[in-house]
Amino acid sequence: KNQMDRFEKVLKSLKIPYIPSSTNFVTLKFNNEKEAKVFSDKFLNNGVILRHLSAFGLSECVRVTIGNESEMDYFINKLESIMEFV
Repeated sequence: KNQMDRFEKVLKSLKIPYIPSSTNFVTLKFNNEKEAKVFSDKFLNNGVILRHLSAFGLSECVRVTIGNESEMDYFINKLESIMEFV
């Protein structure tokens, strides 16, 4: 729960729309499929595998699994730099 709260605060500060969840993942919502794919691909290039939800009929969405503290540190650091280009 602690990492989820932290992650949601970061998403709000970066104004990234998301679907809140009580599970161990958050679904991020982008304007279109291209933005979602670019976002997912940029993380993959940085060694982080995300699930682009196009196969589930949500082509503008990407699922992010909440990790442990060090994993979330890495993800948030990359998120802040990647969002400059999305």
